[in-house]
Amino acid sequence: MPAGATYRVIVHVYDRMRDSLGTGTLVAELPPGADLGKLFAELAARYDPRFAALPNDENSPFGVNALVLNGRRVSMPREAALQLSDGDELHLIPPIGGGA
Repeated sequence: MPAGATYRVIVHVYDRMRDSLGTGTLVAELPPGADLGKLFAELAARYDPRFAALPNDENSPFGVNALVLNGRRVSMPREAALQLSDGDELHLIPPIGGGA
């Protein structure tokens, strides 16, 4: 990769998170070798500081039940050091509520 090049990672958000941000697709430009932790720091800096905490709370618009990277479930903070590649896609799956 040429000097100064960046990786582009696409992040898909749903439900209340999408409504809060006004879009369902976020784009992060990261340096080569960046990891999942760096991605969330970039999302917090660029889009909303709540990405830094990523709560798992059904009542929070930024609650996330599952992280799916390129079709594989990953977890934070356990896999924060997982290196990303150009073109990766991350889905932030919200909690599913309901039932009685």
